[in-house]
Amino acid sequence: DFVAGFTNAKPDQKEKEGSRRAKTGLDLFKIDYKVTWPFSLVVGRKTLVKYQLIFSHLFQFKFVERKLTEAWQQQQEVRVQRLVDPSGLEENLTCKQMLHFVHNYLAFMTFETVEP
Repeated sequence: DFVAGFTNAKPDQKEKEGSRRAKTGLDLFKIDYKVTWPFSLVVGRKTLVKYQLIFSHLFQFKFVERKLTEAWQQQQEVRVQRLVDPSGLEENLTCKQMLHFVHNYLAFMTFETVEP
């Protein structure tokens, strides 16, 4: 089972070193729900863990989208300078492409995968 393998996985040395960094709110934020009877017959703990993994993934992508949008807005503020010196044009294009990908990925995951 994917979830059982994911939650019981032993961290390797690289993961142990990475876990020493300070945890941010993005890392610690999760949704939990107490399932009452009769819903507990249908929705088990494994289902909730899967939901938490999906929620965490989408939440992190939403954070990336927000940061890319901020970067894009900052680049648009200095648009006049780029017309004189087009050296930042490639960075602007890369940021726009990443933002486009993240928008489409989030739309696909929420409207095509999670909702139906």
